Amino acid sequence: DEVYYPLNADEIIIGRHSAVDIRFSDMYVSRYHAIINVCNGTWSITDLNSSYGTFVNGQRIAHKRIYDNDEIQIGNRILVFKEKSKRKESDNE
Repeated sequence: DEVYYPLNADEIIIGRHSAVDIRFSDMYVSRYHAIINVCNGTWSITDLNSSYGTFVNGQRIAHKRIYDNDEIQIGNRILVFKEKSKRKESDNE
């Protein structure tokens, strides 16, 4: 089953700590593992010196711009980044 984590802020912290925005209780996830942020419509992810690293499309990163459908690995979790559609939703009639 797919789980959606909406990115409703300019900065989203991912980790194991109770104070983060997206929390995973995986032993391979650091308390403060990575941060996803948006600036002027451009999304990026930064590893926060995590023990096991952050990977985008299979490559370990320190900081990287992310695009629609990029695969982000945090611990044993694979997240697929989906950029919010800029298209206006049609009204239900």
